Amino acid sequence: MPLGSYSYLHSFVREISKIGRYCSIGANLKVVQNTHLMDRVFSSPVFYSPRKLREWSTSSYTSEHLVDFELGVAPVTVGHDLWTGDDVRLRSGIHIGTGAVITAGSIVTGNVEPYAIVAGIPAKLVRQRFDKPLIKRLLATGW
Repeated sequence: MPLGSYSYLHSFVREISKIGRYCSIGANLKVVQNTHLMDRVFSSPVFYSPRKLREWSTSSYTSEHLVDFELGVAPVTVGHDLWTGDDVRLRSGIHIGTGAVITAGSIVTGNVEPYAIVAGIPAKLVRQRFDKPLIKRLLATGW
């Protein structure tokens, strides 16, 4: 996980592909990477995961009976100057914009705009840290 200059974190999260500079990341940050099929009759992974089928099944079903489904984990990317509280959960594949703040205990299910403060389950916009003209000028610096 590439960690930008002057950033620190109290978590190890291999699903984050990039963390920008000056980020302060609290303890117990996790990326929610598993998903279950919602458009099938059964949501259990025993019906689409060869590993789960081997581990759990006592039937004669084999991997050739499984419906194709790719459980790929999309990486999370983080801009500069992120601040998260402890116990934050991020959905895989999202982007957290520069200057964002994520409050403790939040579950972030979508992208977070630059300089947004988000909170809750699921995380919602509380407010922007600055007005749009200032955000535009800050982003133009390129950090």
